[in-house]
Amino acid sequence: MAKVEPRNKIDPNAVKIMTLEGKKIGYLPAGLAKNYSPLIKQIGELRLDCRMVGIQLWMDVPHLVSLRKQLSS
Repeated sequence: MAKVEPRNKIDPNAVKIMTLEGKKIGYLPAGLAKNYSPLIKQIGELRLDCRMVGIQLWMDVPHLVSLRKQLSS
């Protein structure tokens, strides 16, 4: 699950990645967060398919164009 963290002291566009139970597991990279943050704010949270492989976190993030189309319809 991805949620915007507007009170983040380092990045006001921070997008926190959490488990479905609400445990924080990381953040979207700043470059992605800048583009996704406004869209996620509109919907409240974004469900993502995330999995850990060793120490790496893999996320299936919807394409920005697709997400914008869904929000405009």
